[in-house]
Amino acid sequence: MQKEGASLLVSLTDREQEILKWSARGYTKADISGRLNLSIHTVDSHIRNSMRKLDTKNITSAVVKALNLGLIQI
Repeated sequence: MQKEGASLLVSLTDREQEILKWSARGYTKADISGRLNLSIHTVDSHIRNSMRKLDTKNITSAVVKALNLGLIQI
């Protein structure tokens, strides 16, 4: 139940979730940028927003926390 409650406190946009999923699969910012036809700056902004919302210091921690909270699935 705590997992569900915690995930309700964090809300990621669809694009933030999508970028975290690609990151979880091992893709770099440049790879994600090319796949989604976005600039690297835009990808980086989504990653930074995700990290802020998840209260993490790096992308790896953000991916792990999003997975643990059930916000993304791979």
